[in-house]
Amino acid sequence: MFLSVIIPTRDRSVLLGRALESLAVQTYPREKFEVIVVDNGSTDNTALTCQPYKKKFKHFTYIIENNPGLHNARHKGLFSAKGDVLVFIDDDVEPFPTWLEGIQEAFVETSAVLVGGKDLPRFQAPSPWWVTKMWKNENGYGKTLTFLSLLDFGDSIREIRPWFVFGCNFAIRKKVLLEAGGFHPDSMPPELIKYRGDGESWVCRYIYQKGYTALYHPKASVYHVIPPGRLTLDYFLQRAFMQGITWSYEVERYDIPQQRNKIIKAFRLGILKSLKTLVKTNFSFPGILEEYRFNKIMKAINRSFKQGFTYHRDMTDRDPELRGWVKKENYYV
Repeated sequence: MFLSVIIPTRDRSVLLGRALESLAVQTYPREKFEVIVVDNGSTDNTALTCQPYKKKFKHFTYIIENNPGLHNARHKGLFSAKGDVLVFIDDDVEPFPTWLEGIQEAFVETSAVLVGGKDLPRFQAPSPWWVTKMWKNENGYGKTLTFLSLLDFGDSIREIRPWFVFGCNFAIRKKVLLEAGGFHPDSMPPELIKYRGDGESWVCRYIYQKGYTALYHPKASVYHVIPPGRLTLDYFLQRAFMQGITWSYEVERYDIPQQRNKIIKAFRLGILKSLKTLVKTNFSFPGILEEYRFNKIMKAINRSFKQGFTYHRDMTDRDPELRGWVKKENYYV
């Protein structure tokens, strides 16, 4: 199977270099995959960083996409790719040596159309206690911390909901991505933030609606580099604001205001319920104090989420052009 590894990047040449070095030591044969770096308007030495890898890899392409936005870079890679399976990663991840081997196994041995694995943290500074607490939180599969794109569902292969394949480690059959109409807008420069959408979540929604299979394969795992700036409350508040914009986009695009209002209410009530439960079960003063502080942080994150949601609702109400953008059939151009 021939795989196309696509790496959108912008002004993070050092991180990109580490990602490319990780690809150079894959257990999967180099002649069976290509690497496509899509430069989305870098002003650093990204082009120079890529030069040595034209010799290290049998198939290596460096291309430029000047239209700002992660979706534009991803689509540039999509239409440049030669493989039937497209493997999208961020420039700040370092894949396991078995990463491509695991992806190949998943697609050959199962009917999966979407594959991911562990997204483990590589913290560049000590993690604050409240981030550690959030990362330890488990759902029915394992651990996730979506604001840092972290996920660990253990060491067994399993079917999962598509939304548990995060964009930093996202392998998909090309024909399915084309069926879905490609990605929706995701990360945008600050001055274009109102044009943010639901990114790869739309593709996950499409896969879920079609009843296709998404698979978790522990071999197909990466380390996600977490710099000190992302281990701050300000960063989490920023991410919450952007998530609020994303959910407002979904309300407008998919006409689900009642569903979204229920989610907002559940999010708020979930925080309060969690606090009451923890206070009842933890009788030590330090424990109660920690939960009180954690609850304040979660409330601040919730406020920021609602601010982003309200900001985007107001913008779409006032701006017919933005409403048209939200409703676009696809975002290829």
